[in-house]
Amino acid sequence: MINDLIGKSFRSVGGCYGLMRECFRRNGIDLPEENIAVTACKKVQQRIEERKKDWTPIKRQQDGCAIMFKPTRSDLGPHLGYYLGKGRFIHVGINFPVTVDRLDRHMHKVEGFYVYNA
Repeated sequence: MINDLIGKSFRSVGGCYGLMRECFRRNGIDLPEENIAVTACKKVQQRIEERKKDWTPIKRQQDGCAIMFKPTRSDLGPHLGYYLGKGRFIHVGINFPVTVDRLDRHMHKVEGFYVYNA
């Protein structure tokens, strides 16, 4: 389902939101398109607040949920990933290509898990 995404650049997948959007699309869920630069922190935070009604927070990860990570820098918005199951998630960053990581290595950065309401 995702092997063709591994190794692609941040820009080529549309950032972490673009990658998450593509993962949802491959599972039959169309997320709205967002064209916000990752460095536009205030705009990212504003858009998240506007769209909170579209997402339901869940207590634990489940296959196909979105993961929101705390920002690593004050000038950036939150980081997003997509939970694949079996303790693994897919994400991309400005400084690294699309990668599958173990969630347990990043749990200290997790702000929450979410399912889309559509």
